[in-house]
Amino acid sequence: MYNANGDNPQQGFQWGPFLLGILYLVLGILAFNNPVISIVSIAYVFAIGAIIIGLFQIFARRRIKQFSTYDSTALVVLGVIDIIIGVIFFINIATAIFAIHFLFAFWLIIDSIGALVSAGPIKDYSKAQYWLTIVVAIIGLVIGIVLIFNPATSFLTIALLIGIFFTLFGILNIVYAF
Repeated sequence: MYNANGDNPQQGFQWGPFLLGILYLVLGILAFNNPVISIVSIAYVFAIGAIIIGLFQIFARRRIKQFSTYDSTALVVLGVIDIIIGVIFFINIATAIFAIHFLFAFWLIIDSIGALVSAGPIKDYSKAQYWLTIVVAIIGLVIGIVLIFNPATSFLTIALLIGIFFTLFGILNIVYAF
């Protein structure tokens, strides 16, 4: 499997996904502990996170093409979408806070679909990582769909949902590091 860093975990420990996983876990804990106070911070964190993830996806595509015949064009598209989402958060934070549940829902759905689409090569290296990726992506997809169709409820629980997202993808990235 080629992770967000474009590295092959079969080559040993990878610092990129490990550090990203730790960052995600810390952000997940912060979202759980300070739901009201952290909403503005979460909007900025999303901006930074979206840009970083977008860059990782674009660089990962280049690495995947070097080591695999897998068509990874979807990673470039997903990377550009993530970067655009990050820039939107920085440009108008008030709008980001108002629309965070929709933006988060679409981001979560897009990244979950991306994880499902790019899970194929993982199966060749590790069935456990493959199934973990599938399960986390499906959970992310379900949460994203719930956010879209129930915005009033989602706004009240956005910090919890953000915490779940960061925690799940933090665990996933830490697993990829090994």
